[in-house]
Amino acid sequence: MKNACIAVLGMFDGVHVGHQALLHRASELKKETSLPVKLLTFETHPKALFGQPPVMLTNNQQKEKLCLSYGVDEVIFLPFDETMRMMGAEQFVSEYLMNQWNAKYVVVGENYRFGYCHTGNVTTLIKYQEFQTEVVSSVCLNGETVSSSRIRTLLADGNLDLALQCLGHSLEFEGMVERGRCVGRTLGFRTANISGEFPPLCSGVYLTKVMVGDDWFPAISNFGVLPTFDLKNPPKLESHLLHFEGDLYDQKILVQFLEFVRKEKRFESSEQLVAQIEEDIEYAKHYFKNAL
Repeated sequence: MKNACIAVLGMFDGVHVGHQALLHRASELKKETSLPVKLLTFETHPKALFGQPPVMLTNNQQKEKLCLSYGVDEVIFLPFDETMRMMGAEQFVSEYLMNQWNAKYVVVGENYRFGYCHTGNVTTLIKYQEFQTEVVSSVCLNGETVSSSRIRTLLADGNLDLALQCLGHSLEFEGMVERGRCVGRTLGFRTANISGEFPPLCSGVYLTKVMVGDDWFPAISNFGVLPTFDLKNPPKLESHLLHFEGDLYDQKILVQFLEFVRKEKRFESSEQLVAQIEEDIEYAKHYFKNAL
């Protein structure tokens, strides 16, 4: 079985507990057969072709790192372009699963659809004798199926706790510290500011941990636009590290979200905002003191 593999199919945005169930089954097959596990996904969400992509939970780098940590040997990102959109289900199976990857096992979720207009499904795959199709049931949590769209909704609603349960791993964002609006410093609270393509977070205050180099620091972070100052800028993530002294400009940091504290709000004065920030910091100190 030269170059044969176990192929796992799906978008895998977030690599949540439902995705992990597929990867667990693939790992079991790997132990039984000694075949490598290859995960086949797309570079961009198919809806991006129509200008309507959802806000992604993970970028491709994060997705690859997570999948490799769950036992995948190789993550293959296919371009989703007009050619791919028009490709029929049978052509996809023939060209990719059989000719290019010589898949002997294909692992998919029970609701997996593929091919032009989603004409391919689990039944389509099962009819092929060239490989064995492994269908993994959906994972339910609190009576609802875990899905990337459900997690996006939970995050947007500020339900970080349940979102993390659905993810089955930490929610993190990495970025380069940039020179921001200096609002925090003006108010007396130094912050590390990063921007980029964030997951669909609810604007507000979060308990976080921030990795600088190889060290973690407890922090309180604000995601949003600081409505009190009406700056009309894109959302940023601003983190106040509780036990850190130094300059973080132009350094890469990793922010891990632990708890949603409150929604972002507009205050009538900077004094009111300062009072709220001080309260948030005290809450964070109490949280981390008890967590240690």
